[in-house]
Amino acid sequence: MADSAFDTSLLSRRLTMMNKRALSSRSGGRSSRELWWGVILIGVGLFFALDSVFLVDVGPMWDYWPVILIVVGARKLLTGQEFEDRKCGVWLAMIGSWLLLANLGLFGGHLWPLLLIGIGGVLIWQSLVSHPARERSLENGHGQS
Repeated sequence: MADSAFDTSLLSRRLTMMNKRALSSRSGGRSSRELWWGVILIGVGLFFALDSVFLVDVGPMWDYWPVILIVVGARKLLTGQEFEDRKCGVWLAMIGSWLLLANLGLFGGHLWPLLLIGIGGVLIWQSLVSHPARERSLENGHGQS
């Protein structure tokens, strides 16, 4: 009887400790992001596992995967603290929208290489345009090898 009381007490302490960790990770830090990505990956994995044993047919639903990009982009756009976060959000939402429209046949699906060309062009343009923050960093001696 004493052993079961000890085990219950030990289990209770471990559960309390796990609960405190879970509550502390809800402050919006890295742990909560990892938690959500873990939940999403497990959900997607379960979905495809059910498809592989013919309990779910992923076929028609697969056309809607770009919605994930749109949702992540919208979240970054609306909650981003810095300009770069919001800019990334706009790009994700635009790319997701393009791909969703193409998957649904509402927009030329064979035009997706233009999206890659456009993104590449923007990246090259951004690398050639001066950025005041980067220039100040280089002037202060940061970023030099």
